[in-house]
Amino acid sequence: MRLPRGLAGILAFGPRPNRPASGLQPFRLCWRHALALGLAVACLPAGFVSAGVVQLLHSSDDCLLVLTQEQGLFRECPEDLRPRWQAELPERPAAATETGTGQLWLATRGGLLRQNPDGDWSPVASAAAAWVRCGAAHCVAKFWGRGLHRLDRGEISRVTTEGLPPIPVQDALLQSDGGLIAAGFGTGVYRLGPGSERWEPLHAGLDNRHVLALAESPESRLYAATFGGGLYRLEPGQQAWARLANLPATDITAIAVASDGHILLGTRRQGLWWSTDAGSHWSGDSKIDGLIVSVAMGSAGLGWAADDTGDLYRLRDEQWHRVAFRDGFATRAVAVDDEGTIVVLQGRTLFQTRYPAGDWSVVATPPALDDAEERIAMTFAPSGALYLGAWDRGLYLSRDAGGHWQDAADGLPGPPGTGVRTLGVAANGDLLAVANDHGHSAFTAPRASYRQEDDRPSDYRIYRRSGSSWDPLFKLGQTPGDEPVNGIGLLPDRRLLAWGRNAIGIADADLTGWQVYRLGDMAAGPPQIAADGAIWVDRGRPGQSEYWALHPGEPDWTGPEPRPDERFHGFVPVDGGDWLALTPQGRLARLRHASEGLSVLAVHAAPIPLERFAANAAGQVVAGARDRVFLSSNGGATWNEITP
Repeated sequence: MRLPRGLAGILAFGPRPNRPASGLQPFRLCWRHALALGLAVACLPAGFVSAGVVQLLHSSDDCLLVLTQEQGLFRECPEDLRPRWQAELPERPAAATETGTGQLWLATRGGLLRQNPDGDWSPVASAAAAWVRCGAAHCVAKFWGRGLHRLDRGEISRVTTEGLPPIPVQDALLQSDGGLIAAGFGTGVYRLGPGSERWEPLHAGLDNRHVLALAESPESRLYAATFGGGLYRLEPGQQAWARLANLPATDITAIAVASDGHILLGTRRQGLWWSTDAGSHWSGDSKIDGLIVSVAMGSAGLGWAADDTGDLYRLRDEQWHRVAFRDGFATRAVAVDDEGTIVVLQGRTLFQTRYPAGDWSVVATPPALDDAEERIAMTFAPSGALYLGAWDRGLYLSRDAGGHWQDAADGLPGPPGTGVRTLGVAANGDLLAVANDHGHSAFTAPRASYRQEDDRPSDYRIYRRSGSSWDPLFKLGQTPGDEPVNGIGLLPDRRLLAWGRNAIGIADADLTGWQVYRLGDMAAGPPQIAADGAIWVDRGRPGQSEYWALHPGEPDWTGPEPRPDERFHGFVPVDGGDWLALTPQGRLARLRHASEGLSVLAVHAAPIPLERFAANAAGQVVAGARDRVFLSSNGGATWNEITP
């Protein structure tokens, strides 16, 4: 048979626990018809591109685990409103499973891993693993090109293939008596009894043998999800499968059975289907009509599904809703003023609270920023006004922490709506902005109302707030458009640092004199400052970086040379003349500047590596990392999570 587009990746890489397939596309596949079986056979894949979610897994503590290709592991428990980032993964995952004791196993192309109680991962096998299943006593894993292996009390042994067709096993189940059930696409279902060395066919009544996934209920009912034949059930003690003819869907791609026996099915373009009575009756939702790659079922009727585009959906009260997580709830900006007002932008939602961060309230953003996905700039000015802007969406200010907004772009170049690349506050208290006017491409909605100006030069100049307008201050390039300013920040000697791709500029504390130091092909991101005051930057292509330094008092860069371990960026002044800054590892450091350089007073780690932070004069620190927000009142020595 010729497989539908989208299913090829499922068969090439095999199923995942509670999921038969998964967004591993595109594949270069070739197909041939096996005449005896009518089976399409996949050649080796040429590569893959992840759509995001690899697998959904309902854990023993009634939480949902979301395994992703690029962003690690997320976790949603009943009290949560969304999955929250939990941990990095050591390698790109293919699948995971959990033992009855709550231990997590991870199958990757680099091998099979087991999570320790402290959260670290220990290698179990170095062969590329497709998936792993665990029962009460032991586990079974599928290794690429090596078949099935048992893992029992630290020993790994190959599972016999006697009696099993030479077709990749799509899914397997470990039974309580030690037996093993395996399924193949086109070959049906086979059972290896306890102590047996030969597989026996178990597909009597299985009219469609294109099995993609298996599941077992607490009552030991077996379910076989097939592509083209719907769902089959095998009752305990019976020898023949029975097709659940009352199920409208036929192309089943994922199945999950909850501890209460409720069933959830994912399909290819036939919606989601669930049953609370072992398949006697079904409810369905056809609005979610893509290729479902993984499903999970929890208690109290909770269910989840992920499709091959990376979208996640939740079933609650018999209704499906899309769930925003990952980048949809990334902490994009944080700010805190001297009165203790805290403002956080997560995803597209602006939240506000007061120290020590009790209840959060949602703040309406300016309409032009409602769906902004580009970089966001946000800061409190010394006057107490909150400024919020985006690259091509304008700049706005609020004098009541987001209660009311007004346009704040007067004096910035470009057509109405031109935004800013970044905002900052100089050591003398001046509010600064880097305009994002890049000539003819800086147009915002309604874009059609602005005339394209191809002959207008771009201008990435730094501007200073003056009254209700902005005055041009400085730009790195000597000719229009030749050197965009990507960011600005303070140096620990209170000078202002501006950086672009091919130069940095340094201004004295009162912003009257500038020096420009040119160096081509600097990597994105802020320069880092070493304890001796040297400014360090990366050059070159990803994976081939060179490290160059601008040492104090030197007129030019030196390099490439080894960079020191202690480096800092994102300097914010606090009471007592000290500074707070981030290390490359995402820790918060308290520093003191003297003529001989920086003294490191303390370095503190948050629960997870920090990506950004803001602090007020009182030393209250608000920090963002992934999809979480933390608060410290003692310079990072202790942290409280205050995620909205």
